[in-house]
Amino acid sequence: KIIEPFGRVSGANRAYMFGLVEYTGGSWHPGTHAEWTSGGAANRFDGIETATDPLSVFPSRWLNTMARGDYILAVRENLPEDERESLEKADVLSAICLPLLIHGEFFGFIGFEHCEQPHIWQPSEIDLLRAATSAVSLAHERRLATAEVQHREQRYRSVVDNLTEVVFQTDVSGKWTFLNPAWTEITGIDTTESLSKSVLDFISPEDHAHHSEVFDALIAKETDTYRYEIRFHTK
Repeated sequence: KIIEPFGRVSGANRAYMFGLVEYTGGSWHPGTHAEWTSGGAANRFDGIETATDPLSVFPSRWLNTMARGDYILAVRENLPEDERESLEKADVLSAICLPLLIHGEFFGFIGFEHCEQPHIWQPSEIDLLRAATSAVSLAHERRLATAEVQHREQRYRSVVDNLTEVVFQTDVSGKWTFLNPAWTEITGIDTTESLSKSVLDFISPEDHAHHSEVFDALIAKETDTYRYEIRFHTK
């Protein structure tokens, strides 16, 4: 979705983004990619020759340069012969490619190409595009961080749900906010009937005072841990 507005703002005839680029076995391998064109420019990465390896159209020097965190500025007539031939096949007169980095690691790039006439990128334009690619990298980094947190939470939840001991959490007022399935196995009381209710509702009245004393000490941070025995109601 971001490629089209990037392409239009840049004035390019073709814009594209490659993501999840991994370096294994001596070559770069693409993950997902997206492409946008205008002004009659053809899609560059949907042909038979590029279907299995769309990165094959890019000179290795470009990929290695971006992997170091640098961008590529190219005007076809000024390029070495092998690189010039690559751009001629796609009717590219000039291009700029900027790396996508997470913690300094290369994971993709965004490119803009002009096919009608060469474009000389001004420093202000380059700075703007570099800022935009940095924003894309940051957004991707946040998605990865969120996914990692969710994965850890799922793993933790899986472990807790399979414990035979009760694992619980309360708020500062002493109401249950979390109970694992062991609570139901031991007491016979469904967790849905217990959550948001006071712990005291499930404790034998004879133990209310002792529990409240210990709980208040924990909330007041007078102690970090406490072990004691109390009696709970069961069904």
